[in-house]
Amino acid sequence: MKSPRFPLMNKTEMIIVTLLLMIWGSHATEPGTLLTNMSPDTGGPEGKDQLRFYESLSVPDWRGAGSPPKHLRPILPHNTSDSDELKFMNEMEYPQDTSYLKWVPIKDKQIPDGSVGIFNTYTSRRDFVCRAKDYCTFGFLNEGRGLLCFFPFRGYELHTDNFDVLVNIDDFELLEWKSGSTVPDPDIKFCQDNFVGKNEYGLGDVFKGYFYLPWEGKEIWYSSWDVLTISHDVFDVHYSDVTYDINLVNRTQHPPYTIKTSRVENHDDREVTETVHMEVTTVKANSWQSSFSSSLSQSTSISAGLPDIASAVISIGAVVTLTLTDGHLESESITQGQDVKVQVPPGYYCVVRMEGWKVEATIPYSGRVTKTYKNGKKLTTTVSGTYSGFQTGGINSSVDRCELIPTPAPKLKPSISCGTTLSVGTGSVLPLVFGLVTLFSVLVFGVIYSCRIYPFNIQKKHYFPVKKELV
Repeated sequence: MKSPRFPLMNKTEMIIVTLLLMIWGSHATEPGTLLTNMSPDTGGPEGKDQLRFYESLSVPDWRGAGSPPKHLRPILPHNTSDSDELKFMNEMEYPQDTSYLKWVPIKDKQIPDGSVGIFNTYTSRRDFVCRAKDYCTFGFLNEGRGLLCFFPFRGYELHTDNFDVLVNIDDFELLEWKSGSTVPDPDIKFCQDNFVGKNEYGLGDVFKGYFYLPWEGKEIWYSSWDVLTISHDVFDVHYSDVTYDINLVNRTQHPPYTIKTSRVENHDDREVTETVHMEVTTVKANSWQSSFSSSLSQSTSISAGLPDIASAVISIGAVVTLTLTDGHLESESITQGQDVKVQVPPGYYCVVRMEGWKVEATIPYSGRVTKTYKNGKKLTTTVSGTYSGFQTGGINSSVDRCELIPTPAPKLKPSISCGTTLSVGTGSVLPLVFGLVTLFSVLVFGVIYSCRIYPFNIQKKHYFPVKKELV
């Protein structure tokens, strides 16, 4: 029996099959999607998450361990300007309040003090975090392998002598390794999408959801990892041991200005002496700016002496402990009063004036700052910055030249207007008085006239006449 013969594919069918294979191959290059016929070695890092080797890949010149990432990490451009280089992420990104975590180049073939690293228990060595300046990736530095940064990149373990080391100055930042399959916030990142990661086999690079480990010439990827983060769970910040450099003070005194006035009037016909109490409240503000920001802490305080900047010669007061607002500000209200005697001539008024001038100064200072975390851990380092002060000084009271009290303007005569309320004034009272006088005169005249007609010499018997009856 003859075996069945399959018709040969024409050119169109061959093109379609080729395209389908290419599409399948592009999807198969994502991590975790291709099958492997290679048994993992459970005794090494290749045993984690099924290390995969590929003999042929769609990415040109790709050789080594691990599946190529979906988004390839770029190579930083050379011969760029400083501004372009900064714009292209060749700077470490971290929260603004962290100034003690820096990328530092190797100098004099010595690993800097405070370099961030781990003790690799799998290899029994001390590895430090590094970043390659020409590549968007993190790696590790080990003295036993020379002063080189080994990092994973596109399937290979590469190394370079052009790199920076992550340094935590005075170990002042509390760094934590957080495990998981997602990158928490905040974090230490580079080139927008790269993070410092590690697993039980060493340090590497977290990129686009996977951890890449440089291992014996190959790049190995994992789906779980620990990522390096900065703890901001700060409870309290305290500044202490503050000293000022008075020799570098910058003091500015502004022209005098009027703070308050009071007026005294004398309406008597003799000179009077008055005592005027002048009182004013001003604000004295102090600020301690530094390279360290404590805006994320729940409370901030300082133990320091306060400079007296109102005096011509600046002096430092006794040490006091103050609570700061906004991490660096402190202010207090100062009330000052003065009694002023004023002699006021009759018919005059006098103005009492309280004046002062504003003064501000800046003084460099240095000291120590201590952070206390909610878990009780304390971290201390040196700090430097600038003190800024503002207050009102030279307060004094004076009396201006007395002036004559202005004569008030004459009052207008009231009048009666139709449809309005009746108003009684001098013009309506005079006719009434005249009428009353006239009436009284008429009455007096009438009485006198009556007396002339009926004189008062009538005898008493005439008042009681007796009627005589006819007999």
